[in-house]
Amino acid sequence: MTPAATTEQELAGLRNAIDSGDPEAMYRVATALAAKGDAEQAFAMHKRAAIEGHALAQIAAARMLLQGNGCLADPRTAVYWLRRAEAAGQAEASYYLAFVSLGGVAMPRDGRINERVLSAVQGEYPLALRAAAIHFGRKRHEVDQSSCVRLLDRAASFGDVISAQLLAERLARGEGCSLQPEAARRIARRLAELGVPTLPDIAVTLTDAPAEGHAKAPPPGTIALEDNLHAVPTQLLSSEPRVMQIDGLLSADECRLLIASAPHRAKSPVSLDIDIGYEDLALRLVELRMARSARMELAQAEPLLLSRFDAGQPYLPREPKQDRSGAATRAGERIRTIHVFLNEVRGGGGIVFDASGPIAAAAGRAVIVDGIEPEPTPERIVRSGPKWLATLRFRHRRYRDA
Repeated sequence: MTPAATTEQELAGLRNAIDSGDPEAMYRVATALAAKGDAEQAFAMHKRAAIEGHALAQIAAARMLLQGNGCLADPRTAVYWLRRAEAAGQAEASYYLAFVSLGGVAMPRDGRINERVLSAVQGEYPLALRAAAIHFGRKRHEVDQSSCVRLLDRAASFGDVISAQLLAERLARGEGCSLQPEAARRIARRLAELGVPTLPDIAVTLTDAPAEGHAKAPPPGTIALEDNLHAVPTQLLSSEPRVMQIDGLLSADECRLLIASAPHRAKSPVSLDIDIGYEDLALRLVELRMARSARMELAQAEPLLLSRFDAGQPYLPREPKQDRSGAATRAGERIRTIHVFLNEVRGGGGIVFDASGPIAAAAGRAVIVDGIEPEPTPERIVRSGPKWLATLRFRHRRYRDA
């Protein structure tokens, strides 16, 4: 929960309370400092309150440590503070521990991930509600489908805009619920007032194709995020370069999620790096499925790249933002890339390789290619946009620390 803004007069009084060792005062001052953009002082004050046992300050300090915001990034120390906050009963801390665990670096992936996400859902943490909703939305059983709609509705009631966007799409199409066009229109009108654009028409057929090495499906209504750890079967299109295809890798909800994560008022074309700072468990689960289906580890992946192309624009591989940490050098050369089309493209926008031939853009379809990506061809130009694309590029060694 976001604390209320602190006035200058209140801030002066709180500073006096800090001298007496009041951790709540430290936390409120730290929050005010963060709001003013003084990240270093905010972190120092959050840490003081965390040491005194303030659970919300422990979470705040951990989040700053994960992002390197106001301090050097230190995921393992972040985990220490999150565990202390979780022990104090903070469901939000469980959410962030699950988020870190999925990365498989600062914490192992273990059975507690599901338990922690469930705890955060029961604590009604909006990002956990959204992640669980999208997880259930991948499953065909009517119990899971109705759970998806119910959780999106609950997350939207807390002001989560992306959940409201996804809910409107499901109500308009009768996905997991009865067809409710008027309710969908009401949500869309409210979103439009906030400057939130409508999402493109996206449909992906759910399949029951088993993942490789996957055990028996869990009962309906069960959070079982290990689904994302198992690669799905691929279709080999060519050996030189090695090109593979997976249809329906991402669900319609996941494609919508990625598009909705783009800046609301951004002008086209959009090109956005999504990294750990987004703190979005649903996005991280999408990344994890993409990585494992490419037979790679998430820790080897550069930030997820989300791109939009309008009519007349070719897909041109873009370099990520300048890496000042040296992670790219340490991780070595790129060895594999996975692209996922997020929407249908009426004209053009596919990917073409000499050996494999054209691969049409279809929502949820993944294309995996080894080595250096080829030069664009006319077939890759969008003739009738927009085209949305999600891309993960993998390095030879570990790129991420969390």
